[in-house]
Amino acid sequence: MRDPIASMYDKIILALDPAGRDRTRIDRALNLVKADLLKQAGHKQTEWFEEYYAYLLEVYKQALDLALVHAVSKEEYEWAGRIKKQIDRLIAEEPAENKVTKVF
Repeated sequence: MRDPIASMYDKIILALDPAGRDRTRIDRALNLVKADLLKQAGHKQTEWFEEYYAYLLEVYKQALDLALVHAVSKEEYEWAGRIKKQIDRLIAEEPAENKVTKVF
């Protein structure tokens, strides 16, 4: 079976490719990939929905990290900017217990 992060990365790149440099189309492509995660997670009332959806979001975030590196290396700075915003949103949406905090 293929690595889920690599598969998600491929989905992201394939979704972004036709978007070109149009920020609205880039956002739409990223949001469609994220919305697909909700469909993939199944019915909200199943007992495993929350855990599976959290897992899919983590895979998505890791794939976005790879896509960000790809975008910068290909000088697709519009992609990189929108991908970074998507990553920031995902981090902001994380439950507090999942966030790593610095203690000095």
